[in-house]
Amino acid sequence: MGRGFNVAVHVLNAGRLTLAAGCTGGTKRTLGLMTSYAEERVQFEHPLADFEITQRKLSRTASDIYASDAMLGVLASMVDRGDIDFSLEAACAKVFASEMLWRAADDMVQLAGGRGYVKPYPYERMLRDSRINRIFEGANEVLRLFIALNGVQAPAEALKEIGSALRRPLRNLGLLGGYATSRVKLRLGQTSTLDIEVHERLKRHKDYFEKHVAELGSATDRAIIRHREHIIDRQLVLERLANMAIDLFATACVIARTQSLIDERGIEECEREIALCDLFCVEAGRRFRTSRHMLDGRGHEVDDTRRSVAASVRGGKGYFVTDAILDE
Repeated sequence: MGRGFNVAVHVLNAGRLTLAAGCTGGTKRTLGLMTSYAEERVQFEHPLADFEITQRKLSRTASDIYASDAMLGVLASMVDRGDIDFSLEAACAKVFASEMLWRAADDMVQLAGGRGYVKPYPYERMLRDSRINRIFEGANEVLRLFIALNGVQAPAEALKEIGSALRRPLRNLGLLGGYATSRVKLRLGQTSTLDIEVHERLKRHKDYFEKHVAELGSATDRAIIRHREHIIDRQLVLERLANMAIDLFATACVIARTQSLIDERGIEECEREIALCDLFCVEAGRRFRTSRHMLDGRGHEVDDTRRSVAASVRGGKGYFVTDAILDE
């Protein structure tokens, strides 16, 4: 008796883990198809794979798969331990992997051109089938709010005085930076500053990661000071905090995975994996900084404008400006 909520959470965590794994596998297959098509399809006397815009699609998809695979490895180790609440990691992995698969399927359709939109080619179905993953096991918008409000709690014993995370989300939100560092401690070492040995090739990423962990904590504190009890209703702010947390978790997993491969194989045998790590960490860092700048800069003014425009759309029951051609 009284264990229903825990059972439900466990089922959701398992579902999000398996969905993330399925999306990661699906993206691997999509990348294989994308690569084959790009090598075979010739335009302007060159295969599509020769063009930098195509190479950007291939390289981003590959680096995202590397990150998603690394997150799944961390999640699997947490499941095996059995004494860790991995609900946040499962939510992060599900959001990341489902959106990764959608981008890859969309890139595949774009790369295939007209063939990507019609049968008997499989690409249009891949796009349709990949879309549902952003809704299954919790819509990604809801999971981002879950990450920002409820899933950033410190170990349970440190939260007894504030009760349930669902009832006291504001207090938990302030622990976002501490949560991120505590999760890194579980996987990478005993200190929140990643005080572990990494190869010189990874040191730059480690340094940026530690800097971003501190910035996430500061950004969270400033958001609470600015919005106070209204933070729960500032979903655009929460979304940015969640995106920052997701990229931090993914970056930590990528660094750990790459260091593990270096330890296992030696640096000479890991050049391709290091390149994937380099690309992902740089891209994730840029996304992190964009969200941070929106929080620290004049993002609140942009959000005010969004709310104002949305109010006009609602009042006009749709688009409300006269037509530039027909109404002139």
